[in-house]
Amino acid sequence: MKYSWSSTSAVVFGPDPSTGGATTGKSSSLLARRGDDVTLFCPSPTRQWFIWQNKTIINGGLQINPALPNFVRLTVTNNTTRNSIDLHIQSVTDIDVAVYKCTFTANNVDWDIQFSLYVKPDPIMIPNKVEGTSYIEGTEDQQLSMTCESNNGNPPADVTWKTGTTDLATNKNTVMYQFIPSRTNHLQMYTCVSNSAALSSPLEVSASLLLNLRPLSPVVTVSSVKEGGDIVAQCISTGSRPAAILSWFIDGELQSPTGQQQATLDTATQTYNVSLQFRKASSRSDNTKNLVCRANNTVLPGGIMGQQQMNVLFGPDSVTISGSSTLNENTVLSLTCNAALSNPQSTLTWYKNGSPFTVSGPVSTQNGDYGGKTTHQTYNTTVRRQDNGANITCVATSTAGSAVNSVILNVRYRPSVQIQPSTRSAIVGSTNVMFSCVVTDGNPMTASSYSWRKGGNQIGTGQTYTIQTVNRSHAGTYSCTGTNVAGTSDQATSTLVVLYPPVIATIPNQTPEEDSTLTVTCTVTSSNPAPDRIYWTRFNDFTFRQNSAVLSIPNISRTHTDNYTCHAENTMSPTSGSPVAGSDQMMIMVNVLYGPGTNVQFNPASSTISMEESNTMNLPTVRCTADCNPPCQYSWSGNTVSNDATLNLGIATRNKNGTYMCRARNTIGGNMRESLKELNVLIFCKICFHFEFLYIHVYLLTVF
Repeated sequence: MKYSWSSTSAVVFGPDPSTGGATTGKSSSLLARRGDDVTLFCPSPTRQWFIWQNKTIINGGLQINPALPNFVRLTVTNNTTRNSIDLHIQSVTDIDVAVYKCTFTANNVDWDIQFSLYVKPDPIMIPNKVEGTSYIEGTEDQQLSMTCESNNGNPPADVTWKTGTTDLATNKNTVMYQFIPSRTNHLQMYTCVSNSAALSSPLEVSASLLLNLRPLSPVVTVSSVKEGGDIVAQCISTGSRPAAILSWFIDGELQSPTGQQQATLDTATQTYNVSLQFRKASSRSDNTKNLVCRANNTVLPGGIMGQQQMNVLFGPDSVTISGSSTLNENTVLSLTCNAALSNPQSTLTWYKNGSPFTVSGPVSTQNGDYGGKTTHQTYNTTVRRQDNGANITCVATSTAGSAVNSVILNVRYRPSVQIQPSTRSAIVGSTNVMFSCVVTDGNPMTASSYSWRKGGNQIGTGQTYTIQTVNRSHAGTYSCTGTNVAGTSDQATSTLVVLYPPVIATIPNQTPEEDSTLTVTCTVTSSNPAPDRIYWTRFNDFTFRQNSAVLSIPNISRTHTDNYTCHAENTMSPTSGSPVAGSDQMMIMVNVLYGPGTNVQFNPASSTISMEESNTMNLPTVRCTADCNPPCQYSWSGNTVSNDATLNLGIATRNKNGTYMCRARNTIGGNMRESLKELNVLIFCKICFHFEFLYIHVYLLTVF
């Protein structure tokens, strides 16, 4: 069966025939709140629908039996979506509570629905709560049962005792929590919570636990008197409920009351504070006897005692202070004040530089004649350097007299040191750079030894530390400690900043190709302080300056070939002395590479040589040159071949006639650059025959 219901105003409930049909006699329960709208459905096909308290609701079709008492709130619909006949009950009330039946023809199945309503539980009742109050009464250390009831709910309420967020006990309808309360449970708040599905929110009732408490130990105070004076005592008992009854005893004998008992209620704790005074004329025989106060009530019938001795007074004659007053800082000073015989025992008061202070150490006594006592107290404290020279005084006082004694503290403490100067800047190469370790505080004020350290290593033992010649490795933090009889100081530190000029990284010489852009970066590998400026100059051009770490020459030409220098400069300002300029330079050669281009030249310069044929005359020697970087290699081609720059044709014979080619070439970046130039050689003869041409030269000869 599938069904659903909730705390909202609509509840839908019915069988699910998808399982193949249920067995005859199946039943289920539906729980709804008053005022809910409820829908009961039964699957089709159906012929005999709903029976309510043996009364037919629907005899056929969708008509409601008008004889039903809830006729006006019933409707029947055919739900085609669910394929069911639905009975709707609007705003259910108590008269709708019944067993509803439906029969559907599949397997002739009957279905019973027991329909009930939520019923809110009764208001919470706490039977043992004091009527008209918010208290539950109990007695300290006696078992207490706390009952809480919230009955007649449907479903039955879950009833819980809790304190704070802690659940103590839970039960249906009625819960009982049993425990033995102690003083700590006094006035504790306990809450009973009733929770039920019929409630929109849980019911809560809280009550405080009011306990009857035994009195706390009474405090007895007795005044000290000279012999013959009145002994006056006071007894105070607190924390009782009901109020304690106080009684006085001396040596176990009950004393007649000499005053009225006073009892006041502390409304914050609901307990009583009780006091009673006692007075009697003193005699020497009363000295050292115990005066006892008993406090009892119904919770503690046997009572609880407090007592104090009675004292007849005579005063101390002297005070001594024992213990060493010379000691090191952070050690324990132990001074004992010893008051001579007195009765009552002396009251010891301690003073430091005239101001009283409290000593936590106990006061001890030793018995003497006539019940008198010597009084002793030890003052223990860890001393600090601020205590050096302090005047410690002990005053022993009684009614009959007083005595006093003092000591001066000599607190030895380790030194405090300071390095002067606290920071220092020095230029590389400076000499006799000194640091001093100065004692600024200590007892004694002088140090017996010193220790200098750098980087964890000891480097010196004197009051001063001197660096003979400063180099860059001396930069860093230096520490100093001083030692006297009380110990070694904390480290004092000083920093040495080593100043040095810039250092330029090596820059290789440059061989750019003509018409390219030259870019060279000048890198400063170290400098302290950082360079103020980095710039470039040119050896053969005093007007050239580029104010940058990068030398840049676009479209470089052969005229830019030169030595260039990078300059890095800083200003070093030492702690002592005037600022000093620091610098470094790095020169590089810029060698611009270029090919022969069109500037191949002959020497002699003419591109044509003309001579008359001769058997004895030599043709002139021609040298081929070009402006190249790197230098060109030369070769000649023609009737005569040469592999250098010089063409030597020898005798001016006709076979030397022709065209010769000079080839100038070099290699730049793996690429060959070359240029060619022609030389024409003309040999004149009277009749010259060639295979290709016939030259006839007619000369006018002059005969002498």
